[in-house]
Amino acid sequence: MKIPPKYVVDASIVVKWFSRFEQGAESSERLLNNHIDGTSMLVSSSLVLYEVCNALRFNPNFTEKDVSRAVTNLLKLELELVDFSEVFEPAIELAFSYEITIYDAAYIAVSRKLHIPLLTADYKLLAKIKDLPLVVPLKEMRL
Repeated sequence: MKIPPKYVVDASIVVKWFSRFEQGAESSERLLNNHIDGTSMLVSSSLVLYEVCNALRFNPNFTEKDVSRAVTNLLKLELELVDFSEVFEPAIELAFSYEITIYDAAYIAVSRKLHIPLLTADYKLLAKIKDLPLVVPLKEMRL
């Protein structure tokens, strides 16, 4: 049996699963469907739960009930979540080295820890970390 590929996803990808009108939503949805059908596996930092909740909370198209429903559905996906306690030291180092947020650095640290690609749709982040291996823009991912 072939082992499905694993990818780290950040909040910029996950938010698109719930805000389908954003640029790149189709690609992120294919990624999600591949996870659901088992042709790939998705991993993230445990911080993704907080980041997605916060992003949806401040989206004017979402009510309190919508955010709650989205988080319930996100938890049902059973993403493999790496606890921040496992990656905080390299995340802090990355954040200072690349002048990025700890949140963004946590996803990179998870990617490095597991030696699997990080997929992101955060193009401002990509501009700052363009020399880092294992970081792949969503638009370049063939799904």
